[in-house]
Amino acid sequence: MGSFAQRLRDAMQSAGLKAVDLHERTGISKASISEYLSGNYEPKQKNVYRLAEALHVAPSYLMGLSEQEPPVSSAPPAPQKSDGLPELNARDERDIERDLEDMLHSVAQADYKAPGDEEDTEALRAALRVAMIQAKRTAKKKYTPRKYRKDK
Repeated sequence: MGSFAQRLRDAMQSAGLKAVDLHERTGISKASISEYLSGNYEPKQKNVYRLAEALHVAPSYLMGLSEQEPPVSSAPPAPQKSDGLPELNARDERDIERDLEDMLHSVAQADYKAPGDEEDTEALRAALRVAMIQAKRTAKKKYTPRKYRKDK
């Protein structure tokens, strides 16, 4: 298995992305991406997830836990606006991703891993993401004062 830096370079090449593109897609600083590519540093878990999402690979591939470069299962679509709930902004999306990673990290700390659980982990991630998006949108509708609502 290659190093994190090599796997990151390979995934970037497969996706046809440069470091600048990765910076724009993930919000990770250009300097950090440069350090990851040079092999000087390895990213924290939340950044591994951001990189994997941007490159459409599994985080386990970047971390060297799996040999293949399987695509990340696409995230289920967010509930549509036709349900009367407000759309989420970029900050809300980042908050959801951060909270989702925290939850999954807590589950991983319990050490419930068994061989072949990657599929189950991705299914759990997708279900939690949908629930968190719905909860965030419901909270925005319920707690945003009427004078700030866009759906007047």
